[in-house]
Amino acid sequence: EGDPAKLKRELRVLVKAILEDEDNTNYAIEDAIDRAKELLSALKDLKAGKKTTSFNSSSCPPEFRCPLSKRLMRDPVIISTGQTYDKPYIQKWMKAGHRTCPLTQQVLSHTLLTPNYLIRDMISQWCKTRGIEIPDPMECLN
Repeated sequence: EGDPAKLKRELRVLVKAILEDEDNTNYAIEDAIDRAKELLSALKDLKAGKKTTSFNSSSCPPEFRCPLSKRLMRDPVIISTGQTYDKPYIQKWMKAGHRTCPLTQQVLSHTLLTPNYLIRDMISQWCKTRGIEIPDPMECLN
């Protein structure tokens, strides 16, 4: 992560994808924007001579990653099967007409989403100890 040329190449690819999504329909763009922010922060740190503390979601514990997005969950919720997902991703799954759990394929008895405060607190604590800023779940609603 400390190679400025590599960071800039990845940033270029992300910016191109973000700019090409003119009608804001590509859901992955939110992830691209988050990653671009991480890269910009890492580049800023490198420029200032700091050791980069850029966050890569692949370095987080698997139980903190959404099974659908594979990214660090910001707003973990529990579905009727007991599985936990990041709220915007499971909502997208359900809006697409799916009435089964993406992991277990069990039919959902209901579509209520229950906040998983325990996992949210664990993720917050994990981020805090690593100096990683995790956005407020309310920001994810935009």
